[in-house]
Amino acid sequence: MSFHNTKSKVIDWIKFDSTLEANYYEHLKVLKSNKKIKSFTLQPVFTLFDKSKELWLRAMTYVADFLIEYPDGRTEVIDTKWMATEVSNLKRKLYMFIYKNDPPLKWICKFQWNRVDYFENNKRRNKSKKEKLLSD
Repeated sequence: MSFHNTKSKVIDWIKFDSTLEANYYEHLKVLKSNKKIKSFTLQPVFTLFDKSKELWLRAMTYVADFLIEYPDGRTEVIDTKWMATEVSNLKRKLYMFIYKNDPPLKWICKFQWNRVDYFENNKRRNKSKKEKLLSD
């Protein structure tokens, strides 16, 4: 199943999972050079649960796209998404439950040089669909 993401864009010898992620990486580099952010890490890994031999379970992790550190010490986890899947939604919920959303996890979609929150974008789209249906 395709979600508009092709591993074709390479920047700084890094092959990104999507053009959206690559564009956000370039944006973060600009923010860092302008000292708006202190640093950022690619592909941070968060353990959701460890391997269990008793239950025959493999470990589960959440691998986000970026971990950003701001000059004031705040941190933020960013994941770029074209589309949410059942697995990504489950892992997001587990992350928010286990880590108490600390650092905050944000999903970014349709990157247009400003951050568009995935869930806010869906709310707006659904609201406009309802309004259109009511007006017809």
